[in-house]
Amino acid sequence: MKWLSVFTLLCILTGCASNPQEKRLLATLYAQKSAESRALYYQAFEQAKMRLTFKLANRSSSKIPAVVLDVDETIIDNSAFQAQLYKDKKSYNKKTWDHWIQAAVGTALPGAKSFLDFAKRKGVAVILITNRRIKNFEPTFKNLKEEGLILKRSQLIMRTDVSSKDKRRHDVMKKYEILLLLGDSLGDLSGAFEVGDTRQRNLEVDKQKRRFGRDYIIFPNPMYGLWERKLGVDPKAFLEGYKKAKKSSK
Repeated sequence: MKWLSVFTLLCILTGCASNPQEKRLLATLYAQKSAESRALYYQAFEQAKMRLTFKLANRSSSKIPAVVLDVDETIIDNSAFQAQLYKDKKSYNKKTWDHWIQAAVGTALPGAKSFLDFAKRKGVAVILITNRRIKNFEPTFKNLKEEGLILKRSQLIMRTDVSSKDKRRHDVMKKYEILLLLGDSLGDLSGAFEVGDTRQRNLEVDKQKRRFGRDYIIFPNPMYGLWERKLGVDPKAFLEGYKKAKKSSK
């Protein structure tokens, strides 16, 4: 039975759990219930306010100043959607996601409205670039407006074809000077991070480390993302370590 427990643990650690929703239970609980997650959002938005103030005082561009933000898990909380999937023993799919979006019941994340109101008072344009598809524009706009996060339709840029946000960011830059980029995924910040290889993404983060907290503000999202890969655990090494520990305890 002890060896069964070890192999069960290995199975969980290496990503072979029979129900993928089980792997997301703690992540959803953390996002939805932990005071730490709430504090991280407040902290990130306060940092964004300080950086925006600094950049406005030191800018020289004649373009309109702007901040560019993602929507989901950046200013809108979808943890209830993830929780419902778990309760229903279902996995993510486009149909259930579209149904959630069309319900327009997402809630503003801590500090989001305060930051966007701050930016507006400073004369900074708020641009939202989301990978929600264009067919869901109306319920998305309705949800954002009801939460006090958006006023104009032109502020919301949806996905039409490719998921990469690079082209949409470049289009924004034709008219605006982007002072800050905010999101829960590195792809919300730069196309340089849009590589599938975990090692390459980590190297790119190291390369651009000075931009985090200055030009980039990243938010915690333990529920989903490109980081969802098997843990770096070597089963043979794990078992060898277990055997050694077992012998030494005798």
